[in-house]
Amino acid sequence: VKKVNNINKIIKNLQKGVENSLEQIGVTGVANIQSNTPVKVGHLKRSMTFKKAIKGKKYKVTFGSALDYSIIVEFKPSRVQGFFRKTLVGFKGEAKEIIERNISRL
Repeated sequence: VKKVNNINKIIKNLQKGVENSLEQIGVTGVANIQSNTPVKVGHLKRSMTFKKAIKGKKYKVTFGSALDYSIIVEFKPSRVQGFFRKTLVGFKGEAKEIIERNISRL
């Protein structure tokens, strides 16, 4: 009987699965945000983006817009107030499913 240590391969595959999940969460999250973004001309909708960050064992996806008035649209009292936050709250379950699907494939 020969013992084989595959722990490094398993860790590398898990990290790759999580990194793939980050990308899919980013793309899907931006699409969801864009589908709920109020449109006057379309600049705000097109400006939505995401950024992935990996620091040690922490993985993070940040969504947002570089347009100054995006904050005004999000927080100004109106019928669309909170569109961004409401979308992300509703997206939590879908993000979890993306991670589970990628990890279960390993």
